[in-house]
Amino acid sequence: MFGQDDRDKLDALTKRIDAAKEAVDPSSEKGHSAPEAKNRGAIRGALLASDLLASIVGLGFCGWLADEKFGTRPWLMVVMILVGFGAGLMIVMRALSDKPDEDSDKEPSGENRGQ
Repeated sequence: MFGQDDRDKLDALTKRIDAAKEAVDPSSEKGHSAPEAKNRGAIRGALLASDLLASIVGLGFCGWLADEKFGTRPWLMVVMILVGFGAGLMIVMRALSDKPDEDSDKEPSGENRGQ
């Protein structure tokens, strides 16, 4: 069915495809990985830590401003710091959860209709 000429063409095509893949993705070489892949966990951890810290500091500042306005120093600030800690933990836990989004189970609009 296939001759040697067809096999040679297929092998040449396979080699060209592999070369193109390596040109686009240099991490595909054996024993090497892209720096982004190595640092992905550290970057994600830093982003989550900054989210947690930003919620604590941001709401703590809002509490401090409210204390200045209402003269309830330091109680509103303490309460808002605790609320910020809880909100930051919720953000981190939501980001780390393995549950898929609720919308991912729904059928995309406009696709697969009438089948």
